[in-house]
Amino acid sequence: MTLDVLGNSTIMDFKLSNVTGVPKPNEPFISNLTVHFLANTQPDIYPVNVTSNSGTIAHSATYNLTVIRQIQVIGTITANSAVISTQQNSSS
Repeated sequence: MTLDVLGNSTIMDFKLSNVTGVPKPNEPFISNLTVHFLANTQPDIYPVNVTSNSGTIAHSATYNLTVIRQIQVIGTITANSAVISTQQNSSS
């Protein structure tokens, strides 16, 4: 599967820890998304669309990232993350 991220690239950039991978039974494909905003980004809500595509199945989810005000951070901020299931159920 291949992952892609779309958003306002003039004020933010994205980095996926893994862009491609193959999920296996009981072993999901995991990728971490890091988003960096420019220092002068104005407070607002910015949509980010994450897509996965296996060639035959595609999934998409849009997340709203909210910039509330500028703060100076020294160190690392960790936020809760979401898990998007791309598992397909089959029936025989």
